[in-house]
Amino acid sequence: EIGNTQFYRSVSSSSENFEIQKLFKALSKVEWEHASLICKMLGIKKPELEDKDMAFPTDKENLADFQRREKNAVNEYTKFVNEAVEQKAKVSFHALVEIESDHFDISKDEIKKFK
Repeated sequence: EIGNTQFYRSVSSSSENFEIQKLFKALSKVEWEHASLICKMLGIKKPELEDKDMAFPTDKENLADFQRREKNAVNEYTKFVNEAVEQKAKVSFHALVEIESDHFDISKDEIKKFK
């Protein structure tokens, strides 16, 4: 979630497309909230974000990476749901699966706009 936050923040500040800027800014905020939740669950301090230029040169490439990242998140959180022992953890990871699945669907819709 930290890496996704940094990537989405980078895209939001580098894209020349206002709609892409808005989308990725919103995504960066949501992913940062996910990082907060996970750090809280683990009882660890949330790391500071670094300002990194992680964006690709084109919006099309950034959208493709957005889709890849969200698919990976869905797969990882699904695995965590299945492996979690505590019910509270299962519920939290299941909620993250739902949110990341919505993000994946958004990525598919956005990619269609660039074809």
